[in-house]
Amino acid sequence: MTSYGAVVAGAGLGGMTAALYLAGRGIRTLVLEQNHQPGGNMAGFRRGDFYFDGGDQSFESLGIVFPLFEEMGILDKIRFHRARFRMKSPDFDFFVDSFEGVEEALSLAFPREKGIHCLFREIRETSRFIETHCSPWSFPLLHDFSFGRLARASLWLPKFRRWLTYEYRKKACAVLQDERLRNWFTGIGYYKMPFIFFAGFWHLWMKDYWYPEGGMNRLYAVLKERLVELGGEILLGKRLVKIEHSPKRASSFITADGDVFCAERFIYTGDYKRLVREIAPGLFRPSFVRAAEEAKLTEELVSVYLGLDMDREELSRVLGSQHVFYFPNYDVTFPDASSPEDVHAKMWLLVNHFGE
Repeated sequence: MTSYGAVVAGAGLGGMTAALYLAGRGIRTLVLEQNHQPGGNMAGFRRGDFYFDGGDQSFESLGIVFPLFEEMGILDKIRFHRARFRMKSPDFDFFVDSFEGVEEALSLAFPREKGIHCLFREIRETSRFIETHCSPWSFPLLHDFSFGRLARASLWLPKFRRWLTYEYRKKACAVLQDERLRNWFTGIGYYKMPFIFFAGFWHLWMKDYWYPEGGMNRLYAVLKERLVELGGEILLGKRLVKIEHSPKRASSFITADGDVFCAERFIYTGDYKRLVREIAPGLFRPSFVRAAEEAKLTEELVSVYLGLDMDREELSRVLGSQHVFYFPNYDVTFPDASSPEDVHAKMWLLVNHFGE
């Protein structure tokens, strides 16, 4: 039995961030990870001469991620590249570089559609809201708080409350007369995504999506190195199977190979369904257990990893960007258990390439 100030289960971004902040405050911290490497759902892997990111291909900062990396002492150890996005369908093919360019491309593809500019006026207003309150490198309301800033931000509240709903997104997209285009704009993104996230994505695609040079594994290698520098530890290949606990408090983490780790603090960043069913039954309130049990996946995706017999520069030239969305049609489908077996054959594709 080994005792720590804090034990963190999971070496994904959440677990490593928590561990670095704890270790940075002088707390003896241990991270347990069931995989052979840190990274969680964002970890990469190699097949032959090819490297693939297994999960997220890039991320937005929103004035939060980069300041966190700076506080953790890793921002200057990684070079980040801004990702570019491309949208392609049988009717259009454009890069998401500016609102002017996007509107022009859509207007050329749908010349009789008068609602495009009306919809994008609202999207631009959302972009102005985001840009007013944060950049990739700073979120002044959080990092340099003042009541003056809070008062200025409160002026946006009436619009913000509307933007927080999916119903308002449907209303905003209703200005589009072309049924295909209206269906596409209303549905793309996560399931029933509110207007502010839908509109915010256009802003972020243009200005705030980033990729670490060397891949996501490079990012996690730096996080691991920093944790060790701060006196923390990480054990790989350690699968948590049980949390010993009193009625209200955890007392130890137990792994599949019988190791027992005690601590003053425990942080769990894994699968919540497995947590309440298998690892710590009886620890949580019934309302929390029900919420975890009934929670649904936002969406289901199929990923295919292809190593091509093509020069990297040539592939970059052909794709023109790091992220290419291809829409064979304007249907928006969210697959589930009742979907036909060939559902993915008719859906949109996202092709990701970063030159590795």
